[in-house]
Amino acid sequence: MTKVAIIGTGFGAKVHVPGWKKIRGTKVQIWTGRDWKKAVNDANIELISIATPPFIQKKITLAAIKNKKIVLLEKPAGLNVQEAREIAMVSQKNSGLVAIDFELRFIPHFNFLKDLLQQKVIGDIRTISIRWVTGGRAGTKITKGWSNYTKTGGGVLLNYGSHILDYVTWLFGDFNTVLGKLEVVKKVKEITPPPDADDTVTILGNLKNKIPVTIFVSNVLHNGSGHSIEIFGSTGTIVLKNPNVFDAVRGFTLFKTNTKGELTQCKVPTKYGKIAFGPEDGRIKPFQTLAETLINTVKNKNRVISSLPTINDAVKVHKVMSAILKSNRSKKWGKV
Repeated sequence: MTKVAIIGTGFGAKVHVPGWKKIRGTKVQIWTGRDWKKAVNDANIELISIATPPFIQKKITLAAIKNKKIVLLEKPAGLNVQEAREIAMVSQKNSGLVAIDFELRFIPHFNFLKDLLQQKVIGDIRTISIRWVTGGRAGTKITKGWSNYTKTGGGVLLNYGSHILDYVTWLFGDFNTVLGKLEVVKKVKEITPPPDADDTVTILGNLKNKIPVTIFVSNVLHNGSGHSIEIFGSTGTIVLKNPNVFDAVRGFTLFKTNTKGELTQCKVPTKYGKIAFGPEDGRIKPFQTLAETLINTVKNKNRVISSLPTINDAVKVHKVMSAILKSNRSKKWGKV
């Protein structure tokens, strides 16, 4: 029986708790963020599942590692690349294991897409275009909280963009250069100090394999258009899109050009799994699969399961985000 302590009552309660409870052989305890020290010091706890805001993630994770706990950490893994690197260094020094909740990797459509790309069903990739647009904060009254401010880890770059930068690297390869623009499109005067965290981000990127990437992310555009990935190859096109702005997981459909050059829907083979429709939060299933992969990795003495995102992947993502932030300030292309 693996005893798991979940720290955080927001996303932790919505996704971590039900996700872990679905895994056989685990016993779940829930702790609020203010009680995290009791959790990491509890000798009976083997695994810490951290679902706190970015500004406190490093402190909790380092304490857990030093207490010989296995860690599943919410993305983006700290506020910046320096914090992510410190976590990675301490983890390596203590022979620890820190997995990161880049759960989009575990959506069946994404795994099917990865295999299609490896099979070169559309030839050599020429360009990639990604849009993730929601209206979650467009018409709502914004209340004061950590997500409104850069110093506490707010903003769509860290919270949406980190997912995109991870799966781009996982699917297509590492970034080489970026040009980024961060904006606060929705002006809020009712809160003091006014929110300064980005709500809209535009990124141009070039991968090390010379593939150009365009990324646009916003959560303040009314209604939104959902999440779409367009991949243009030398012999065809693949489009993966989810118009469901209320569920980041349910609603994905994959299209591929046929021999006539027409985009037609591709059914995802059952071997990739299925996320059933229903009242349950769609993020629970991919989180559960990631958590199960972590458990299996722990049981594997060599700890080698390539699909598991770790702190090293988070460092890669933070390096790209750091270059984007620098580019936003300088208004110039930046090296990753």
